[in-house]
Amino acid sequence: MSPKLRLLTAITLAMGMIIALLGLMISHQPPSVQAAAPPQTQTGKPLPSGNKTEQPLSSTQTIATNVQGAKAIAIADIDLDGDLDTIGIAQTSGHILWWENANADGSSWISHTVASGINNLADLAAADIDRDGDTDVTAVSSSGDSLLWWENSASDGTAWTVYTMSTSLNGAASIHTADIDRNGATDLLVTAKNDNDIIWYQNPLTVTREMT
Repeated sequence: MSPKLRLLTAITLAMGMIIALLGLMISHQPPSVQAAAPPQTQTGKPLPSGNKTEQPLSSTQTIATNVQGAKAIAIADIDLDGDLDTIGIAQTSGHILWWENANADGSSWISHTVASGINNLADLAAADIDRDGDTDVTAVSSSGDSLLWWENSASDGTAWTVYTMSTSLNGAASIHTADIDRNGATDLLVTAKNDNDIIWYQNPLTVTREMT
C-alpha cells in the first residue's frame, strides 16, 4: 500500500471514530429541564413576585362598626404622625368621623369626630386646603346644597373649624381635590346633579377662609 493510501485510510478511520464518539455523547446527555411556570391567579395572570402562594387582598380587618349610614371614605395622615388614617361619613347620624391608625399598621383604630348634625352628607375628600401643611376635610351635603370645609385647627385632628364655601349646589353629589391650575394650591371639583353641573372651585395662592 502506498504511503498516500495509508494516510487517507488513517484519516478516514479517525473521522469515523470521532463521529461515533460524538453520537455516543449526544445520546447520553440528560434531558433538558424546563422552568416551572409561575403560579397564576384565577384569571390566568401570574402572581406578583415575593410570596407566590398567597392571594392578594385575601384577609380583612374591620376599622369601625356601627357607622350609621356609612357612605364615603378617604385616606390621609390626619394627625401628622407619618401613617395613614381613615375619614368617613355616617350619613344617617350626620357625622364626619376620622379613625386614627393607632399602631401605624392598621391593626388598631381610634375614632374621632370632625363634625356632627349635618343632614344628607353625600361625599367627602381630604387635602391641605389652606396650605399650612396639615390635612383638612371637605364635604358636600345634598339636602343643604352645600360645600363645606373643616380646617384642621390643631394640625393633629383634635380641633376643627368649619367654613361654608357654597349653599347653592343643587343636589350636591360628589367632590374631588386636585391642583387643577397648577399653582401649588388644592382646588375642588364638585358635582350638582339636579342642575347637571360640574363645578371647579379655584383655590388662590393666598387662601381666604370663605374661599370664593
